[in-house]
Amino acid sequence: MPSVSAISTFSGSDGVGTEYAYVRVSDASQKTDPQLDWLDKQGIPPERRFIDHGENGDLLSRPALDRLLDTIRPGDWIVSYRQDRLGRDALHTLTILARIRISGAGFRDAAGINIPPAAEGVADELGFATIDHEFRAGFQAVLDQRDKRLLLAKTRAGIRAAQARGVRFGPKPKLNNDDLREAAKMRQRESRAYVAARFKVSVRTLEEHLRRFYAANPDFDPLLAVKAQRGRKMKAVTQNKS
Repeated sequence: MPSVSAISTFSGSDGVGTEYAYVRVSDASQKTDPQLDWLDKQGIPPERRFIDHGENGDLLSRPALDRLLDTIRPGDWIVSYRQDRLGRDALHTLTILARIRISGAGFRDAAGINIPPAAEGVADELGFATIDHEFRAGFQAVLDQRDKRLLLAKTRAGIRAAQARGVRFGPKPKLNNDDLREAAKMRQRESRAYVAARFKVSVRTLEEHLRRFYAANPDFDPLLAVKAQRGRKMKAVTQNKS
């Protein structure tokens, strides 16, 4: 077996093959700046960067990734900020890495993963160098998946704990309780469309909010509320006349 020093290192900068970059963020609201800043330091020009913005890593077919895999030739390199940009979990990442290897290209990232093109990775007739690089990549993919799942579990636990304390997540309701009480009373005499327009919401939003309001206030009777409101108005008119 060859020594560690016999294992090939990145040689794309020496003129062997062409470097192409792959960038991905899962959500359209996320920024690619950290990845692009690192690629600037690697000297990879924008015209050789393939960017999937808002593409989920569990999709093996993505617009920019597909174009990149069609572009690379034996001896080329794919460079990415992190290996997990290739896939969401270990299976997806290793599947994409296998497609890169089949194309005869290499892969490296900022964390030190460095899988050379097949011709460069074979230290002897058995190809121990390539095996070592692929093992490191596979091990890192499993670690990345573990970290993501731990983070997701902690996030979900935090959300459940916050909900138990009464914290509500999501956008602020468009109608508060006072609005809903008034809307419920108006619905006794007005159409859904009219009431929705009065509160500047869609009919669907109005109905969903009222359904939740009635579920949270089972004792609320809109008819009685309307009668009580009319009674207060009549009393006020009588007092003003006297």
